Amino acid sequence: MLKYFRSSGRYFLKTFLYVIWAWIPAAVLPAFIGNPLGPLTFLFKYYELCSSPDFAGTPESVGKPYLTLIKGVFGNITWWTLPLFFLVILFFVSFHVGLIETHLKSGRFGYRKPFKRINDSITAVFPVVVFLFVCLTVFIFLDSGLILLLHTIISGTNNLPNAGDIAVVSILQVALYVFFVWIFAAATLFIPCSLILGYPTRGSAGYAVTLFRDIRKGYFTAAFLPLLFAFLPLSILTIYNVPDFVMIIVNTVFYALAGHYYNCLAFTAFYEHTGLERRDNLRGFHNN
Repeated sequence: MLKYFRSSGRYFLKTFLYVIWAWIPAAVLPAFIGNPLGPLTFLFKYYELCSSPDFAGTPESVGKPYLTLIKGVFGNITWWTLPLFFLVILFFVSFHVGLIETHLKSGRFGYRKPFKRINDSITAVFPVVVFLFVCLTVFIFLDSGLILLLHTIISGTNNLPNAGDIAVVSILQVALYVFFVWIFAAATLFIPCSLILGYPTRGSAGYAVTLFRDIRKGYFTAAFLPLLFAFLPLSILTIYNVPDFVMIIVNTVFYALAGHYYNCLAFTAFYEHTGLERRDNLRGFHNN
């Protein structure tokens, strides 16, 4: 069950100081938007959010409480942050993926040719980023809409949430979040399938789905455990309502660590399951 968590953890630590810096720029922007466990930590401030004037609305006018929920659950999302987030993630994830893929295939990271690393991997990263952004957008609007609908049905418009409301919304949040992580985990396997095997988009997607089906228990466990570990500290920070700059720093650290970890997980699990030879142990880091 923990096989992929251990193997990815070893490679994560082994390469940490060499490639983590490639993820830091991509971690800063989402850190300003919100924390990655926002749909779960939001539950600790659900009652407070429903009592704010911004949540007031009528059955005929739900736009204001709906937008308030989106901001409360997912952070400070505006019309320009998602496109900018998309471009930043695409560029730096491609660079990070290129470093890892080169290291596993040759024992070198290939620092001297950064644009070659990006160019070689961007075609594999682009479909995944597009797919996950579409899923995230649907998740944002669907989740916020369901919360508002359940609150209106159970507690009533402009009323504070009762125990039943909080319980049902909590179950909804956990279920949707786990489902999204499941989709995210499966999508990450597309990158090594496309980049290493050289399959076209449809072939890589099919192989990634087959691969995920074969290793889904261990792989999903490895994908979910870091989020589980982060839940307690992020929840404490949310409950105590720490200053924004503290949350931005914490979020940046988490996004950088998570980004590096999930790329390590995808590639190490791919190599381990397919049996392809890894060459990262055959050459010293001083040769990079």
